[in-house]
Amino acid sequence: MQRINAIDPQAATGAAKTLVDGVQRKLGFVPNFMRTLAVSPATLDAYLSFGDRLNQGILSPKLREQIALTVAYSDSCQYCLAAHTAIGGMLGLAWLSWHRLRRRGPRERGTAVGRASFALFAGIYYWFPKATGRQMNSLLGKIHFWGSLICINTVFMPMFIQGLGGMNRRMYDGGAQYAHNQGLPLKLNLVIGIAAWSLGLFQIPFIINFFASIFWGKTVDKNPWEATTLEWSAPSPPGHGNFLTEPIVYRAPYEYSVPGAAKDFSPQFEPEKA
Repeated sequence: MQRINAIDPQAATGAAKTLVDGVQRKLGFVPNFMRTLAVSPATLDAYLSFGDRLNQGILSPKLREQIALTVAYSDSCQYCLAAHTAIGGMLGLAWLSWHRLRRRGPRERGTAVGRASFALFAGIYYWFPKATGRQMNSLLGKIHFWGSLICINTVFMPMFIQGLGGMNRRMYDGGAQYAHNQGLPLKLNLVIGIAAWSLGLFQIPFIINFFASIFWGKTVDKNPWEATTLEWSAPSPPGHGNFLTEPIVYRAPYEYSVPGAAKDFSPQFEPEKA
């Protein structure tokens, strides 16, 4: 791959010189990123125009840099962190302010915990009929889902609000005794605590549903979800070796709404109708 060399601002000509000179006047220097974009003046112009449009919004420059620092930290972009730290300093963000932003409250936890736990529960609900031959109770499942969804967002969204105000992590007393947290919405800690306990309580319907359905759940056939992939041709629950006979694949997976098909789903293991 051909290497793209950054343009020297002193050697720039034409449209590139006009653009880099404007950046020089505005920032006092030309970042390497913009020097590289200046290889294509149209690209640098589009980038700068996008920034100008953001400047016309309702967010203040300091708040935009706070958001940019938070996103850069979440994305583990060291270049972005360095660049926005420098820009934030020029805008008057104190060292402690951007240091707290780089150690923001819930950060990835709010999304990682939600992704992991909800994916785990979804997998259990989905594969439970295949493993047991029975289906979990729909009403208890809905109570578990909606209760967990509301509570987990009520736990973490207030943390994001506090984090944007400047609170960092690991405040053993909720941040009340720390000077830099004064004036923040610390009363949200009560909301967070109630939501966290409620989140735990909403797991009770799942536990009851899981164990009760093993013995008394509604019996289902081998493909209750009308899925199309090969494993749903095995009995529910499957025996030793899973399949009763060697499975034959007739089509690609995920064939839904095939034109001319009799059903909305076309499993891999069903042969074409003559």
